[in-house]
Amino acid sequence: MQLPLSQLHMKATKTHHSDPHWLFLQAQERGELVQMQDDARYAMDGLVHTCSIETQRESAVALTEMLCSRKGRLALRADGLAQQVLSSLAKLKPAKDSVLALASTVVLLMLTSEDAHPTYLASVAAAVLFDQLLQGKCTFDEAADSCAQGTKLVRMLKSRPLCTVLASTGVTGQRELLLIALEQATSSQQASKVAAVERLKQNMRQYGALTRLAKLVAEAAVDAVSAAKQLRLLLLVLENATFTCQGNGQALVQLQLPGTPFGSQLDGSQPLDSQQQEQPLIQDQGSFPALLVQMANQLLIEGDREDCQQALHVCFSVLMNLSHQNPDGAAVIAAAGGMQAAAAMIGQLLRAQDSHHQLCKQVCSLI
Repeated sequence: MQLPLSQLHMKATKTHHSDPHWLFLQAQERGELVQMQDDARYAMDGLVHTCSIETQRESAVALTEMLCSRKGRLALRADGLAQQVLSSLAKLKPAKDSVLALASTVVLLMLTSEDAHPTYLASVAAAVLFDQLLQGKCTFDEAADSCAQGTKLVRMLKSRPLCTVLASTGVTGQRELLLIALEQATSSQQASKVAAVERLKQNMRQYGALTRLAKLVAEAAVDAVSAAKQLRLLLLVLENATFTCQGNGQALVQLQLPGTPFGSQLDGSQPLDSQQQEQPLIQDQGSFPALLVQMANQLLIEGDREDCQQALHVCFSVLMNLSHQNPDGAAVIAAAGGMQAAAAMIGQLLRAQDSHHQLCKQVCSLI
């Protein structure tokens, strides 16, 4: 007599669960997870100000290595260990050290993985850490040359899954990698992560990352053509951060750049050298939207360059977000000459190749 499928499945499952080999593998896996959790707790004891910088680096790299694997991320879900890692790193203010900064950046990147719990990056600790790490800008080589732990960390970047990220993006520094992490963290459309993503966007505004990103854009815009690749990464994050988040859009519309930002650095008031002062400067020193309009004009001059095209495309996406259902944003962009600039650009775009058609549609949407 043939058994029904449901009974066959129950019988097969019962046989599978009673198989000694399967039970041994399950016990072994549970033991490995418990060992990882113990190792993580031990490593976190070294992420405190009272420990030496060598101990801090060793602990940070050990925890980073755990979070680079699916099994490690699963293990650190227990007792909120992954969240504790973020909090401990934020308290250290890791941007001051190249190894700590790069390790913290990789941790954030790994927590954008699909198997990571969405609440990690929606936490205050993550927002604070993002803001802190935007102040760092070491290269991978600088981290590798600083100490043995730095060398070990950079070797991780050349292994899966990180090597695929680097190969597809060509990034060579900590800040670029952080911008990729931020772009991924703010772009998820998974239903289970939407609420966490929106919380991250709000936290970026509340804890300073949004304003810092805008100031980094302003610094790079001094010579937008040369900095087109960097501007694209920065603007991709701002595009995501302002999409469906009117609070962030309004904050950027109201943002006034201090003093004369292109005669001095925005973050430290250090004067530019004579060579930098001879470069064409952006004339409108007012709002952030005005900066974007002027930057778009710079990029359009070199419209045949792919990197400039890409940065220009994202620049208009940000302007579109700032003006969408936002009368104040539309008014500020118009007052900055955005409509006239857009009209002038359309003439050039229509004469260009098909690759500009999508960009042309975006420009038309601003008018």
